[in-house]
Amino acid sequence: MTDKAGRTVTIEHRGGEKVELQLSSNLTEDTQNNVDVFPGDTIIVSRAGIVYVVGDVQHPSGFMMEDSAISVLKALALAGGSTRTSALNKTKILRQTPTGIQEIPVDLKKVLYAKAPDVAMVKGDVLFIREAAPRLRPIARRTQRCRYPPPWRWLRLILRVRVLRARALGAR
Repeated sequence: MTDKAGRTVTIEHRGGEKVELQLSSNLTEDTQNNVDVFPGDTIIVSRAGIVYVVGDVQHPSGFMMEDSAISVLKALALAGGSTRTSALNKTKILRQTPTGIQEIPVDLKKVLYAKAPDVAMVKGDVLFIREAAPRLRPIARRTQRCRYPPPWRWLRLILRVRVLRARALGAR
């Protein structure tokens, strides 16, 4: 099976009987789910679920789910972790429901410090990690005079040099 294949397999026998299987992640050890397949049977393999991690993370992307659910911490680890500027306490899970998009707030900072439970994500969820607002530094007051003259003095100096050059060239 490919990476995009899910763990649910349905086998429809020619007589109309359906057999649904949940496959384990290691197919070589899973011998109890061996089912006889006959000519004319239809085998349907479900698609693997995808969760998306976007926002202020190292590698935002979509990730295939191995099982039916994945935790927020696992999804963050797959995305390479957060950056220095991430607002971990303002993380949200965006979930599509029949009534619209539902926003589930997650305080990822508390989850990382084991002060809040890890939240499970389901197929199609989007984990959005906001960037923290930039902190404004107070502007330092200038107590010293600038070593360079102001721009208008530069302009006067350039014009003066041009006039002197023109006079020197005209005198020759």
